[in-house]
Amino acid sequence: MKLTMLKPEIEENLIEMVFDSTTNIKWYNTNRGKEGIFVLNDIEYIIYIEYIKLPILSQYKMYDIGFKVNQIKGTERNNKYSATNLNKNTSKIFGIVFNGINNILRNDKPDIIIAGAHYANNDAQQRIRIYSKLLNMYERVNGGNLSQVETANGIYLILTYADFSTKERTDIKSYIKSIPLK
Repeated sequence: MKLTMLKPEIEENLIEMVFDSTTNIKWYNTNRGKEGIFVLNDIEYIIYIEYIKLPILSQYKMYDIGFKVNQIKGTERNNKYSATNLNKNTSKIFGIVFNGINNILRNDKPDIIIAGAHYANNDAQQRIRIYSKLLNMYERVNGGNLSQVETANGIYLILTYADFSTKERTDIKSYIKSIPLK
């Protein structure tokens, strides 16, 4: 399911730019998964890949992905989940984030990848558009089925790979709705 449509020529240029966008990402293991930190034009970004153990359907691997601006040189660290309205190399940032996530997850073969945005963040709709493009690209490269679920606090995008039954899909969406958004 395509959640964001691009003109074919724009999509092709974006794909080329994405695959060409790499930089050194320093990955760290955390108690929830991995964090990758990279710097581009004096701005530090963090990529999050968090493993979620489903209390139901525990045989499946689910990851919650996200990224944010961590620090802009010369400013205080704000810890806000922000990656929008930067107006600086957005395609390159997108490509680095995509390649970083793809490189980590391609070896682990996830069954479910989710990305969400909390309504409390003023840029929730813009963040969902970014995650939609990111997961559409991931779907294009790795396959899967993309869907969306609205929660009381925001929106989650869900990319699945396993052939889930209707009940399993309902259980997964119910569980995702209970996850507190960042």
